[in-house]
Amino acid sequence: DLQRTRELEKRGAATEREGEVARTEARRQRSEVVGAEQAVERADARIEAARAVLGPPEEGGRAVAVEAPVSGQVLRVMRESEGPVEVGTPLLEIGDPRRLEVVLDVLTTQAVEIDPGDKVELVQWGGEGALDGAVERVDPSAVTKVSALGVEEQRVDVIVAPAEAEDWEPLSDGYHVEARIIARVVEEALFVPTTALFRRDGRWALFVVEDGRAELREVEVGATSGGQAQITSGLGGRERVLVYPSDKVSDGTRVTEE
Repeated sequence: DLQRTRELEKRGAATEREGEVARTEARRQRSEVVGAEQAVERADARIEAARAVLGPPEEGGRAVAVEAPVSGQVLRVMRESEGPVEVGTPLLEIGDPRRLEVVLDVLTTQAVEIDPGDKVELVQWGGEGALDGAVERVDPSAVTKVSALGVEEQRVDVIVAPAEAEDWEPLSDGYHVEARIIARVVEEALFVPTTALFRRDGRWALFVVEDGRAELREVEVGATSGGQAQITSGLGGRERVLVYPSDKVSDGTRVTEE
């Protein structure tokens, strides 16, 4: 399907979105194959571990060789000192830093707008610019977490894969990043800071600065992103708005620009 979609893209018969979805599905299938192979390796390792327990120890009881269930790099050493251990005790954490994925903690109210294949930009990763990725999947189950303000929130994990493997070479296991998920592209949209908006009689409103006075204006809000809100009606493109309006501001209040 991926090869067919690529051919259609070359001929202009498939959209960029369809191509991105096909590439995401191909990455997911490759991950499933790798996961299945690793599951077989882990099963073989458990069999060998059981044989080591049931059979006589090697080298006169001095040591037993323990094979890793998968190939990769040692990420963490769980047991640093020598000594007897029970079956199933973690000794090392092994992984492949070349096969990274990013787990994003997203509010469920935002996750409903996210689809596999959506573009992702990783920022605040320690370097310049953004690293490109794509949504691989949205987990099917959410959990309740408490925010820094003590408010319970429903959140779900969104898994992001690199657009190309080499794109994420600067990153490694456990690194912190922040992300922008591009769930929707709106052409020629009008945005205002969310700090200018407030609720009035169940509707969104803001203050427009007109001739040195605050003018109350009811507006319709569309998409929101990164502290910005799209205004679909009620505001012109060149009008100035008042941010962080206090309770002392009302329709007609004189204001001074800083």
